[in-house]
Amino acid sequence: MESLKDVKIGSDLFDESIYGQCTLFIPPGTRWAYRHHEVFGKFKNIEIEFEE
Repeated sequence: MESLKDVKIGSDLFDESIYGQCTLFIPPGTRWAYRHHEVFGKFKNIEIEFEE
């Protein structure tokens, strides 16, 4: 499995309006990595995804 730092995503992947309108669901234990990522860190709403 690749780590988040190994994933290459361009900063122009999403329209700027998306960052405030959508919620990014992330795996448990990864909040810091996503919050500090160049692209994913732009999301205003980041929630932990729970497994059932």
